[in-house]
Amino acid sequence: PIGVRLDTAFYPLSRATLIRLTGIVEPNRNNNKTNPTIQEEEKALQSFFERAGVDFEGPGRNFAFDGTQLIVTQTSRNLERMRNILRRYEETLQVEIEAKFMEVQQGVLEELGFEWRFANGQKYLQTQNASGTETVLRNLAQSFATRSMTSGPGAIIIPPNPAIPIANRPPSIPNNINLGLHAPAIANILGIIDGWQLQVMIDALEQQTGTDLMSAPKLTVLSGKTAEIVVAQELPYPQSYGKIESSVGMTSTLVAGGSAGVTITAGTPQNFTTRLVGVQMEVTPTVEQDGQSISLRLEPQVTEFEGFVEYGGQSIAISSGTTVNVPSGFFQPIFSVRKIRTEVTIYDGATVVMGGLTREEIKTVNDKVPVLGDIPLFGRLFQSKGESTQKRNLLIFVTANSIGPGGSPAKQILNGLKPGAVFQNPMIVTPGGDVSRQPTLSPTS
Repeated sequence: PIGVRLDTAFYPLSRATLIRLTGIVEPNRNNNKTNPTIQEEEKALQSFFERAGVDFEGPGRNFAFDGTQLIVTQTSRNLERMRNILRRYEETLQVEIEAKFMEVQQGVLEELGFEWRFANGQKYLQTQNASGTETVLRNLAQSFATRSMTSGPGAIIIPPNPAIPIANRPPSIPNNINLGLHAPAIANILGIIDGWQLQVMIDALEQQTGTDLMSAPKLTVLSGKTAEIVVAQELPYPQSYGKIESSVGMTSTLVAGGSAGVTITAGTPQNFTTRLVGVQMEVTPTVEQDGQSISLRLEPQVTEFEGFVEYGGQSIAISSGTTVNVPSGFFQPIFSVRKIRTEVTIYDGATVVMGGLTREEIKTVNDKVPVLGDIPLFGRLFQSKGESTQKRNLLIFVTANSIGPGGSPAKQILNGLKPGAVFQNPMIVTPGGDVSRQPTLSPTS
């Protein structure tokens, strides 16, 4: 209306108050957002006050924001309304979040196996070679010389060592637990039968292991805003592969003529992306109106890398009558995810515990010597058995404390000082020396 008096007022505005008024989401690596411009923030602020009942229509009325303060030209009634709104939102509510991640691992390993060794001393065995000629073999190793291995578990040792280890040990399994490969021999029996040396070693192992992994990150976040805690490793892997390339080559000689060969090159990995392997948690605390309780929205997630899976088959390269299989499959990682999403309300300073993110793996290995291991009762001497159990349990402890801008807990009051006015350590320097004020808890209603 004509004749209405308009005044201009300046209102300082903190970043925390701006976020609470407008709900602007700060950019991070998950939302792919950019920092809003001052014009976008000004528009969001004006829209908020219009929804609160402040009318900016009419001649002479103006609203501006320079990044740190509001410059408003309005009636005195609307200016007072805006002042009351800002006073209510200027109270900075922050929450200190302390998250403790405890991963407990328990491992149990049991194994019992037998290892046999034979040696014949100077005894001779008669056999025939491929031409039918009689040959003299010093030991059994020479009988299997064409098929023997020279190293590793189960190897048949060739001369000059006449011993033949008949390895009966179970293979290794994942998670850095070897069944039988390092089991100590608890008994060693040696005897001679008609010039033959017989040796039996009994391997037995019972092992229990335990590991506790602890991490305790701490952060402070505005009430109503989301914070993210990450305790993980980054695993880069390709999202796609280039095309498989092939080339044909030709060679020729004056005597033998020519020959052609095909060379196949596997696809090159491209478009790498990164996956976090470990523990991630998003937490959104909100201080309730009573000032004594805090609502928490928690989303912990555990990601583990299981291995790679190959998609596609093999390529065939032909050269000079020789066929070669070339691996050309595409490898992609496999991840296992354990995730929880919950909302709880706790008292200021209380702790919420989340568990149940467990995983148990049981692996068994049964090895035996053919035929001999199938003999009832006596066949157990030619068997090796092992069992490994792995249990993992992740416990998450989340403690929420409402704190003031100075860093002290909001529920802590120092004598003669308003809450949140000083830091956690109540030490004041005076001309007469340091004065320490003992904190007292605020009375509860």
